[in-house]
Amino acid sequence: MDSRLFHYVVAVEECGTISSAARTLFLSQPALTKQIGKLESELGFQIFDRSKNPLGITEQGEIFLDFAGRYLELEKELDEMVRLSTQNSH
Repeated sequence: MDSRLFHYVVAVEECGTISSAARTLFLSQPALTKQIGKLESELGFQIFDRSKNPLGITEQGEIFLDFAGRYLELEKELDEMVRLSTQNSH
């Protein structure tokens, strides 16, 4: 799974719409919609309830968003640890 997808899903949840998230991510709305659709197909469930405005989140989507948020925090922590390690070795 491409780790950018975690960023995409979190951005959609934070922005409330795919269009708004696409602008934030500097992507086109159709490209972001396609990426989210591919992810949902891969996962076998919908993350977002598109019948609501702003988008709703499905029960499975809540689980995925929790995981995505934790993943992004770990990614930040890793980046910080590597940066500090690099600084200390010079």
